[in-house]
Amino acid sequence: MKKNRTMRIAAVMLVFALLTTCIISGSFAKYTTGGTAGKDEARVAIWGVTFTTDGEAFYKNYLKDTNTGTDETSGISVKAAVEAVAPGTKGTLAKFIMHGTPEVSFEVTYSATVTAIGWKDAENNAYCPLVFKIKGSDTEYTVDTIAAAIASTANKQVFNVGDTVDGTTTTFEVTWEWPFSTTSDNDIKDTYLGDHATDNKVEITLNATATQID
Repeated sequence: MKKNRTMRIAAVMLVFALLTTCIISGSFAKYTTGGTAGKDEARVAIWGVTFTTDGEAFYKNYLKDTNTGTDETSGISVKAAVEAVAPGTKGTLAKFIMHGTPEVSFEVTYSATVTAIGWKDAENNAYCPLVFKIKGSDTEYTVDTIAAAIASTANKQVFNVGDTVDGTTTTFEVTWEWPFSTTSDNDIKDTYLGDHATDNKVEITLNATATQID
């Protein structure tokens, strides 16, 4: 009886051992696969757009034939001690030269500050005969309206990735002119301005802004 009991216990232990072995074997026999994502890196896309100016808006001297400024001392119609304007003179506001090699698309927009100081006739009425035009249009603007016209979104220039930027001069252009003679009444007003030159000045600041676009 004792022998049978021992045999049963031994059989139970054997079965338990076999079951344990199966459990342990099952836990160490599973499939495992590992992977590592490929290493990659990136830098920030280049921006670096800057501007320098090209030309001047006003001059000390103006040529007879073209009425635009020059540093020459002969063949001129105006010779002033400082930058000046007079009937019959005209010029172009300074344009911009872009610099840099941007790796993104961008647009250039323009704005301006135009201030007329003085510019009164003998009756103390506002009178500024300067006429402004934007390249590509025959519309004439005054000192009071040119700034808003320059800021119009219609004047923006778009540069796409791959376009040549470095050293490129912007095509946006604003010209000014003081007509030599329009009417006899205006001739009188022009003369009055000339007689009170130090009281009458015009200041113009043209700005360009580059902004990334999608």
